[in-house]
Amino acid sequence: MRLHLSHAAVLALIAPIVAAETTTEWLRSEAGSAWDSITTDPFVQQLADGTLDNSTLARYLVQDHKFVDAFMVLLASMVAHAPTLVDRVPGPTRRPRCCLRHG
Repeated sequence: MRLHLSHAAVLALIAPIVAAETTTEWLRSEAGSAWDSITTDPFVQQLADGTLDNSTLARYLVQDHKFVDAFMVLLASMVAHAPTLVDRVPGPTRRPRCCLRHG
């Protein structure tokens, strides 16, 4: 007798064995001292508790906007240059190209 399990069922069975910690805990441990360095930085602390000087916050928001704007241009360019509609749609629901060919 063969047992057929879906991918999700297999993951559900092995997840407790493989991942004793959460993804967040794993990422923090992988980051090492960089995590503490970033999260204890005075700028980050002041931003989090709302005590950041207004001029510093304004400079930060301008730089953040420039980054997001450049990233959106890059993303739009990648989508525009994708050869097919399927290539433009990200994510796990995308079917491989070999399954889309006809004939």
